[in-house]
Amino acid sequence: MPLRRHSLAVRFVALAPFVVFCISAQACGVDGDGVALPIFEGGIEGSTIANGDGSTDAPSDASQDARASDAATDGSKNDDAGDASTASGLVISQVQSRGTAAGNDEFVEIYNASSAPITFDASWTVTVRNATGGVATCAAATPSVLFTGSGQVIGAHKHLLFATSNYADSPAADATFSAGIPDAASPVLLQTGVAVDALCFQYDAATTTTLTTCTVAYVCEGTPVLNPHDNTSGTNSDAALERKPGGNSGNTVDANDNATDFQSIATADPHDLASAAVP
Repeated sequence: MPLRRHSLAVRFVALAPFVVFCISAQACGVDGDGVALPIFEGGIEGSTIANGDGSTDAPSDASQDARASDAATDGSKNDDAGDASTASGLVISQVQSRGTAAGNDEFVEIYNASSAPITFDASWTVTVRNATGGVATCAAATPSVLFTGSGQVIGAHKHLLFATSNYADSPAADATFSAGIPDAASPVLLQTGVAVDALCFQYDAATTTTLTTCTVAYVCEGTPVLNPHDNTSGTNSDAALERKPGGNSGNTVDANDNATDFQSIATADPHDLASAAVP
């Protein structure tokens, strides 16, 4: 339903299943004149929503008549997109923001929760937005592209692994990326520029505040999860964040809440394209 101006300083808007935290009228869908913008559950009116299997949900006839000009950048998704629990497509399954080889020992793992292969072509990207700088500077922190697909075929219930050149684990990565992953950040999986899945992680109260109150809202699902790495060399370990249940049980938990869906594991357990399908 349309958002309305009210007296609260902080607004919490559910763009199901994303939760966008914002403290300005503009960030919450109200323009500078107090006119409510047409934002509804599942996205901006008139937007096309990307599903995790590569298909899209077209807007209704009514929403087409009132198409919003910024639909492609609203960062929302429908209730099923990327929902591993209903086997709808691709999700972020494991992230390591630093490892035993320090801050540039990083990887991102993608899981195909569906029952059919999915081609990770150039329409797919993963971006990351830094949240380590604090509330004062977060508005200027813009997402950077970690990697773009190049035609890799991810089999049903299998994984795709991207890593930096300093990646110290095995198996070997399927492809590499050079941009770093901060220890507090918001990686987002997108198809044709529309968010399909998102993970927000923090390492202390300050970075939690940044992720949840920035005037330019971060794309998160529910509550940010605690990262075992805290932006210091003292946490240069092989720990990682993994979507539950993890390991050979696959990555099928998707309650649309990062703190619920992900767990910290002491030893990373990455899987590449050649790894066996799980579960």
